[in-house]
Amino acid sequence: MHRILPANKVAIISWFATLQQYLIVCSTYPFLYGKLFRSL
Repeated sequence: MHRILPANKVAIISWFATLQQYLIVCSTYPFLYGKLFRSL
């Protein structure tokens, strides 16, 4: 039980980190494209 718990914690943390990165990318890319189109 004690061996499984830390592994699950790490998996959850890494999943949240991946989700956060995905959300950052999704919110940053439209902004960058908007800047690019304005400069053209």
